[in-house]
Amino acid sequence: MLFSFGHVLLQMVSGAASCFYAFVGFDVITTSGEESSKPTKHVPIAIVSTLVICLVAYVGVSAVLTLILPWNKLTYSAALPNAFAQVPLGFFLQGN
Repeated sequence: MLFSFGHVLLQMVSGAASCFYAFVGFDVITTSGEESSKPTKHVPIAIVSTLVICLVAYVGVSAVLTLILPWNKLTYSAALPNAFAQVPLGFFLQGN
């Protein structure tokens, strides 16, 4: 068997938790729309701009990670700390 049931279940729960927090975030945007002067105009702009900002952030971090290390050498649990730990920082620490 390629994956164990426990591993698949853990991934499903992690994905469901991420979707829950994303939903809660958009719920905050829609409930804050009551205080807006033009909610029919401002709420869609807020939702689309939030999606665009998150997309740019996720794509940017993914691009930086894969430019630092090949994708197959990244660890699942701590990709950012592992990637930056493997970068030689001697050039930056010389103070030239």
